[in-house]
Amino acid sequence: EIKLLPGTPAVESQIGRDGIVIDRLPFRVGRRAVAGEPPSKTQAELLLLTTKPYEMAPMHFVIEDDHGRLTLRDLGSVLGTLVNGTRIAPFESSDSAPLKLGVNQILVGGLDSSISFNLVIEGR
Repeated sequence: EIKLLPGTPAVESQIGRDGIVIDRLPFRVGRRAVAGEPPSKTQAELLLLTTKPYEMAPMHFVIEDDHGRLTLRDLGSVLGTLVNGTRIAPFESSDSAPLKLGVNQILVGGLDSSISFNLVIEGR
């Protein structure tokens, strides 16, 4: 089972304390469009409201199965994504990170971001 749990109150207020069970991959996460912004061309499975739009891209990251291995890939965001302490982004050495069994920490955007998750992966 794969479960996306809130890592901050800002996320918990939108997805609940129990989070979301991810039963289909790829699973895309992004920000809801703000006024004057064109809608995303890709469909996200989870769209969050943010108080600071620059924190999170409309299509920020995707959880996917990469030849039998779960990975998280940044989708070209401006600030990147921190996965288990490693920043992934188009401007870093890699835009994806492997996910491990157990708890994976995901921080969207900068280190002071209010958007974070705990992605729990149990026996695959």
